[in-house]
Amino acid sequence: MIFTILAEQLAALRERIAGPGMFERLVSCAELVATLSSQLPPGGECAATAARLDSALDDLAFHHAQHQDLARQTADLVARALTMLAEGAAVPARTLTLSALSALYVSDDQRRLHDAVVAEHAGRRLGE
Repeated sequence: MIFTILAEQLAALRERIAGPGMFERLVSCAELVATLSSQLPPGGECAATAARLDSALDDLAFHHAQHQDLARQTADLVARALTMLAEGAAVPARTLTLSALSALYVSDDQRRLHDAVVAEHAGRRLGE
């Protein structure tokens, strides 16, 4: 079951990486700000517009950084879990349990995915 959960975590990671192109949107927004800034006449309204656009760009960059950080943390989680599984094969007292795996999670999305896989597996066992 642990391998099934780790496979689902990797699938979710792949979707985050292959999901909506945050980097492309960030570049597009930066290009838009530069284009508009160069074409708008100077003045109070232009400065306010540029400030709003700059703020939107900062928000987008922050969101992208969070997205990338969660992807990195998920990859680290899977690597640590696989290491723990290998150690458990050598020393049975170090076997990775479902609760130990769950304790490695850093996000609610990871915990929800874990719980969903456990529930699905339990449902399959009841239906057998």
